[in-house]
Amino acid sequence: MKGLEHDSRLYTNVEEARRGSIVASDKTRLAEDFPSLMVSVIPGAIAQSQEEEMFKTLGTLWGGKPAVVALHQRVAGNTLPDSPVPLGVVTRPLEEKEISQLLAYPAISLTPHLGRRYRPSNIVTVGTLANVNYFECCSLLYSATNYKGDSGIEKEKNDILAGVNGGQLVIKDSSGNIIRTILQVFKRDGEDVQL
Repeated sequence: MKGLEHDSRLYTNVEEARRGSIVASDKTRLAEDFPSLMVSVIPGAIAQSQEEEMFKTLGTLWGGKPAVVALHQRVAGNTLPDSPVPLGVVTRPLEEKEISQLLAYPAISLTPHLGRRYRPSNIVTVGTLANVNYFECCSLLYSATNYKGDSGIEKEKNDILAGVNGGQLVIKDSSGNIIRTILQVFKRDGEDVQL
């Protein structure tokens, strides 16, 4: 392409959208996005002596034994041993002690990511979300764009609640300057639903 240097590179920047909250009449947020963490594992960095313990620790984040098996399958099935494999987004805020415990394993990395959390309701069925773009085995990911309402109010009000990620696809020179913007999409956060 004209005007490009030999060491020009293609970069993407995703601006994560938020899904709207489901708010009860007493102002309690029954479902909401919150600042969470994406947990990833680098398969080639797993110390064999810590593997079983590491997966048990990860399992406590997502419901015990069934989660441990699924997470192990996701990591074991990966063909790029030096690349992080995203396992899931934590569905509750973690305490500093829990974060330190996870980061004690050299194979685990934590990156900021939006999560979705729920509070119980005896009055309405808040519902659940599911990935609608592709079959997702053995991971517990979350994105306001890929996950749509699968049941309850999450499904009934999906068009209002759903957000759409934005971002850019750009070409940068060796100094990191943007030479060309190939694509730009503005993010759109979902709207809250008041019950």
